[in-house]
Amino acid sequence: MSGIELRNIYKDYLPGIHAVTNLNLTIEDGEFVVFVGPSGCGKSTTLRMIAGLEDITAGEIYIDGEKVNHIHPKDRNIAMVFQNYALYPHMTVAENMGFGLKMKKMGQSEIDQRVEEVAKSIGLEDFLERLPKELSGGQRQRVALGRAIARKPKVFLMDEPLSNLDAKLRGQTRAEIIQLTRDLGITTVYVTHDQVEAMTMADRIVIMNNGFIQQVGSPRELYLDPDNKFVAGFMGSPAMNFIEVEITPQGLMRENWGLPIPETILDDLINKGYLHKTMTLGIRPENIHLARERDHSEQSYSFSSEIKLAEMLGSETLVHFDMAGQPMVAKLFTLEAFDRGQAEDWVLDFDYVHFFDGDTEQRVLLTPAKQPASISI
Repeated sequence: MSGIELRNIYKDYLPGIHAVTNLNLTIEDGEFVVFVGPSGCGKSTTLRMIAGLEDITAGEIYIDGEKVNHIHPKDRNIAMVFQNYALYPHMTVAENMGFGLKMKKMGQSEIDQRVEEVAKSIGLEDFLERLPKELSGGQRQRVALGRAIARKPKVFLMDEPLSNLDAKLRGQTRAEIIQLTRDLGITTVYVTHDQVEAMTMADRIVIMNNGFIQQVGSPRELYLDPDNKFVAGFMGSPAMNFIEVEITPQGLMRENWGLPIPETILDDLINKGYLHKTMTLGIRPENIHLARERDHSEQSYSFSSEIKLAEMLGSETLVHFDMAGQPMVAKLFTLEAFDRGQAEDWVLDFDYVHFFDGDTEQRVLLTPAKQPASISI
């Protein structure tokens, strides 16, 4: 077993100022876990503490059941893949991939055999005699991956390894990393600021902000059931739409704008003490629809707004409009053309609407319903 356990981890760069605060996490053997969050959230610091490149202020780190707080990085049996590849420019691909094995005093014939095996698995067998400057960015990243794989470590640690690649290469290399780590079954911790990478690669995602873990779960769990407004807004592209509303007996109000909502949802909110209080409504762009394409009962929840901008992206179109003065985006899976200033009626899919407490920003759990409120606004 090569799992990782982080217990009550703190990291202070200045006394009393926590870069990472009371982090607790268990990563199972063979699991691919992605740390994601905005710059400065503590994700790379956490990765470097696992690697031993950063001292921890407090807490304990276990790899394969062994406490590693005071074990030197080279003795932790981990392999890191960096953003800038970290290849030796004067060494060939084969020499770069075999360098770690050479440092372990492995025989040259065994090094050559393992390098050839790894190179074949990642499609670099024809590039072994080339220097890094003779390779593309994607090929250089594969060399860095090959060097890590050749060592047969207990754990892979990857720090934004795809950020220097263009969009096409990033997608291709992302798929290669997923396939390789699944085939090898090696525990992998991957750090990125790109939530698309997190969603497509991870078994589980750890979302961090300001040094705290906000939520841990599968991509599906975090997307459909965010714990709070930060998680809801961070996961998904385009981001979730948010609008502050007041809960009234008639539905949602914002200044002189109103919208009825399903009666059971309204009753839930009132019973939870939110009557005449401000909450944040959140809805993803793909859960906003043209009213003319929905059934009659859903017309009860519709509102009108003029289109400000339409971005045609192929099979889908992002339509920008205002909802009670708040900019919103709808993702429509259509090839229909839209004009600026075109008036449309819109409807929210209340099976996928979230409500967040106005003070704590925690999501309020509600029972979805499709029945219209008895009183219209």
